[in-house]
Formats: sequence, C-alpha cells, structure tokens
Amino acid sequence: MTWLAPSMAWFGLLAPLVLLFWFLKIKRREIPISSTLLWSRVIEDKRVNSPLQRLRRSLVLLLQLLVITCAVLALMEPERRGEEVFGRVHILLLDTSASMGVEEGGRTRFERARELALERVEAIGSNERGVVITFDHGARAVSPVTADRAVLARALRSLRPGVGRTRIGPAIELAVSIADQQREAVGVVLSDGRFEAWDGEGIPLPLDFVSVGREAANSGITALSARAELGVEGVLRVFAEVRNPGPDPAPGTLALRLGDSPVRVSRNDGIPPGERWSHSFELSTPSGTTPEARVLEVAWTPEGADALAADDAAWIVVEPPPVLRVWKVGPPNFVLEDALAVLPSTRLETLDAEAARERLEGDAEELPDVIVWDRVSPDALPEGPSHLLLGALPPGVWEPEPERMTAPPVITWDREHPLNRFVSYSSLDGEIPEGWVLPDRPGSESLLDTRGGGLIRTFRAARSRGIVVGFDPVRTRWPLRTSFPFFLQGAVTFLGRSAEATEGVRPGERIVFDGVEGVEEYRVTEPDGVISIVPATADGGFRSAELGKLGPYIIEWEDPDRRSEQGEPLRRKRIVPVSLLSLEESAIRPASVIDIAGTAVEERGSGGVISRRSFWPLLLALGVTLLMGEWFLYHRR
Repeated sequence: MTWLAPSMAWFGLLAPLVLLFWFLKIKRREIPISSTLLWSRVIEDKRVNSPLQRLRRSLVLLLQLLVITCAVLALMEPERRGEEVFGRVHILLLDTSASMGVEEGGRTRFERARELALERVEAIGSNERGVVITFDHGARAVSPVTADRAVLARALRSLRPGVGRTRIGPAIELAVSIADQQREAVGVVLSDGRFEAWDGEGIPLPLDFVSVGREAANSGITALSARAELGVEGVLRVFAEVRNPGPDPAPGTLALRLGDSPVRVSRNDGIPPGERWSHSFELSTPSGTTPEARVLEVAWTPEGADALAADDAAWIVVEPPPVLRVWKVGPPNFVLEDALAVLPSTRLETLDAEAARERLEGDAEELPDVIVWDRVSPDALPEGPSHLLLGALPPGVWEPEPERMTAPPVITWDREHPLNRFVSYSSLDGEIPEGWVLPDRPGSESLLDTRGGGLIRTFRAARSRGIVVGFDPVRTRWPLRTSFPFFLQGAVTFLGRSAEATEGVRPGERIVFDGVEGVEEYRVTEPDGVISIVPATADGGFRSAELGKLGPYIIEWEDPDRRSEQGEPLRRKRIVPVSLLSLEESAIRPASVIDIAGTAVEERGSGGVISRRSFWPLLLALGVTLLMGEWFLYHRR
C-alpha cells in the first residue's frame, strides 16, 4: 500500500473535535413548568451532556467518526501497486541506439521500450518526480526533473531511435550526478542490453533493468578498412568483415560500389551462426594525374531474414595518395629502416640524433610530416611534424615520468581504432622485458593496455601530436612478425593525416580537424543532402555536432592561403564517412543480465511495469453513504 498524500492525515484531528462537541453540556433557558413528571428526563439529558460523565454508546457518533475516517483516508490517496517502487525521483534511462530500431511484431524495440517508459511515468505519484535520459554513444537528459507527468510523456513521445552504438557508461554517470542532487532516487534501464559492461566504481543508486526484444536473425558489416599493398604502387586493398551473430546460416552478397555501380562482387553461400566472413577486394588506383577523393561503399545484401538494416552498408573514402616525408632518428636499426622503406607513398630519410637536432633548427618548410624517434627523444617537441616514439618518452608530456614495469602483461587493445584494425598484439604477451606504464591524460587514447595504464598511447601537446610505444620493440620479436609493418604503416598514415583511405568516424562521434586561420565557416552536406553552415573555431578549425546519420559527410570551405588565377580563395573539400561497424549492435539478441560496476543486474521484462489501483474513490463513496445514514438516524431520533 502506498500513500500519495500522507500529510493529509492531519485532518484526522477532526475526530477529537467531534468528541469534544459530544462532551459539551447543553445550555438551557429557565422556564416555569406545571409538572415534575419531566424532571427524570431532564436529569437523564444532564448526565449525558456532562463532561464528567462516561460517554454512552451512540450509533450517530460512531457514524460521524467513520465518515471522518473515510474522508481523511481518501485525502491521503491510498494506492496499491503491482510492483513496489521506492524513492522519490525516478530516473528513466532509455536506449536509443541502432539495435533498438529492430522491428518485431509490427513495432520496433524502441517503441516497446518507450511504451513501458510511459507506463512508468503514469505510475509516478503526486509527491514523486521523474527525469528521462536517453543514451547511445553519449547520454543526454531530455527532460527536467519534474513532477509533471505530462512533461515527461511529451519528452518520451518526441524521441526516435538513432543509428549509433551503445555506451551505458555516460548514462550511468549522468544518472548518478542527478541522484546526488536529490533526496531519494531509483533508476531503470530500458534497453535490449546490447552494450559492453561498465566497469566504473560502485554507484549509490538502486537500478532496475527492463529488457526488450527477442532473438532474431541478423548479419552485417562489422569492420572495414583499406590500405595500399606493401611494395606495390597503385593497388589498394579493401578489407571487409561480415558477422553472423544469429541462430541460422546467413547467405548473401558483398559488393564494392563506386557511386551507384558495383565494381567488385562476391557471394557467400552461408556464414555459419556465430562466425565471421573476412573478405578483401583489390582495387587499382589511378596513376599519373592526381584524382579527386572517391567514396567507396561496401554493401551486404543478405538473402534471408535480416532484422537490422543499419549494419548492411559501410563507407570509406579513397584519397589521392600523397608522398609523406618521414625521418627516422636514432641509432642504426636495419629492421625498422627496411620496414619504413617499403611503406607506399613515403620518402624516408635516416638521421642520427645530432643531425636531427641541427635540421630541426633550420627552415620550417624542410621539416618532415612524421618523425620516428627510435630509442631517443628530442629536447623539445618541434611544432609541425607528428611524432612516433619507439622506446622513448616525449619531453614534457607525462610529468612526472611514468613508472616502469618489469614484464608488463598485455591485457587488451582497442580493436576499433583505425591503427589497430589489422594489428594483433597477443604475441607480445610475455615478450616485453620492461616498459613504461603510461597513464591517461587529456587528449590521449590507449591503443594497448597493461595493468594500470597503457603500453602504447596517442598524445597531444601544444601544436604537436604523436604515438608513444612505451617499450623497445627491438628487445622483442615483434619486428619479425607481419603485424609490425602493418603497425608502422597505420601509425605513419594516422600521424601524416593523409591516409590513402579515410575510414571515418562512428555515429554519435564528432568530426574534428585543424583548419587554417582566416577560415570563417564550413559548408556541410549530410548524407541525405541536407546542407548546413558550421562556424569555424577560433583558430579556423572544424568541429561538428554529434553525427546521427549514416553515410558520407562532405565538408567544404574557402582556403585563404590558396587563391585562383583571378585572386579568389580556392575551395577545398573533405569527405568523412560515418558507418556503424559495431559487433555489439549487430548482435541483436537481447541480454537478460547487464553488468554495472561489477554487479549483475537481471532483467525484469514487462513484469517490471508498475500497475496502480487507487482506493480514494471507494473511500469517498463509503463516506458519503455513512453520512447519509447518520443524517437519517439523527433526524429520526
């Protein structure tokens, strides 16, 4: 039983007031009478109305007290709920990721989750409040913390599922920040549970999980990359991976499209359940003249059931292959030098540390695009070039110097980072004699993790950026494996900012790149043709909003440093594709348990919906009936 207005119990003080009226004496006028026969009746009435006399039984008094009791209980609004809800603030966390767009039984998972959320909003009592949080790649509160159920319902009805991946962490952190400002709070996650476990600290928030959806067949593209063939000019190899997380074999056709026309097609008779199909296409790039950037689309056409369409296509942009100038600085290292020498579209120059310092003090236009520091580091990071440090630390980036660990184990690595797409570090486990454990810092991403930090991390410092390999590869057998030249090619391409193929970003992320001072605005054409104008940042750079559409984004701007023969600024263009490429979203089977801060939260399904039954109308009707009976008895007496 729940009381929505317990403060109304103060009206119960009316009952002692009624009793007080019954105890009071009746004041009579003195009137002469002709007989004493009525004296016995007067004495009887006097005894009843004397405050010192015991209260006698009275049906009228009992009915009056019952009427007051019914009225007070009705004002307190008693309810009986099918599921007990504790707390004064209800935090609804609604999943809007791509997998919630799966259609089942004529409606999507998102529509089912929104319906359950609306039922919970309807169950919020008059002295309780609620707030709606949506989450996919990020999290946002789409309503204020309010007791107005209409506001919460409008916020829910205005929502639509997105096309992004799911990350529960930002939603939990936002919910905790809201709960910290409230007296009492409870949270409920409405999702299919297709997200990685959140390994944050324990949360002081009671959490419930309502799972939506059922198992269905689906297959889709979960990885896409392209790179030039080592040692072969003019040949680009496109790698695609199709996964089948469904319960049945998945036959289909994989096509590589340039524009609207397929240029390569391959068929698979049936990807086994739970398996993947890795396939590569060979594409010749034009030589001689410098072509414009080309958008390649890889499309998967399943022949059977396919519940999610968002993972059936992915895009990649093939750009003119630039020639990157690369310095290798350090003692002689023939393995490293040979691996760098065969990288396509690079011009390698080998220097010792002293010669590199002298060259860095010279003309800035002679500086390279990327400097590979082999077991040496500069006195200060020069502005302009990007840096790859092998077995060395960049000066002034990590202070104090990180601790060194003996035989650091390989824990995991970011498999979705473009640099790691075709690199495996598993063979390094147990081979590294010692290395720096690089802690997280602003602008840094971990590419390879060990206990307590990263062994390989990206970094940004002032106007420089780079990658640090916190151990000496020469002291391992990594340079003798095929993953090492792939790592070097990915690192040089990533740092040179001019890859032969731009793999783009994921839905929910932002497009960010440095610009040129003097640029005022950028013209953005979205995949569906919508055009918008984005103001440039203070230094002329570009920063988009969170991306919510799949396909290539075209960004154009006027470059004040480059002018035509007529003296007008030349227009430049950059194409950035947005693709889902997420195994978690493609594996659409709903989860029954989610892992939040090491705690298993079990799903409660539709049974988690609160049912309400109000008793105040019944109590009010009973009170009116008793009042009518009291009136009848009083006048009859």
